[in-house]
Amino acid sequence: RRVHGGINVSLTTLGRVIDALIGNQRPPYRDSVLTQLLSDSLGGNSRTTMLAALSPAAINFAESVSTLRYASRARQITNVVKVNTDPTQMLIEQLKKELEEFKAAMFE
Repeated sequence: RRVHGGINVSLTTLGRVIDALIGNQRPPYRDSVLTQLLSDSLGGNSRTTMLAALSPAAINFAESVSTLRYASRARQITNVVKVNTDPTQMLIEQLKKELEEFKAAMFE
């Protein structure tokens, strides 16, 4: 029973994080372990896919509708994805390019 309470708290916090990301506010990632683990995926520099598991049973209708609302809100999150680059590696590539240009200029 105590585990269920922790899961509910984590899911509630996840909902608050999603709402904050949609509203361009600072998300409360530190309020639960789940949101801390998902922070890079939700608001960081990554591409994220969410799957919503639904049940066709009539008894689970309310839960399925709630899941769809949750997924709909999560879908509104937009991340700006950029390639992670190492500054040292960028400098090496730039210097290699300059070296090739100098070699080409010398042999002309």
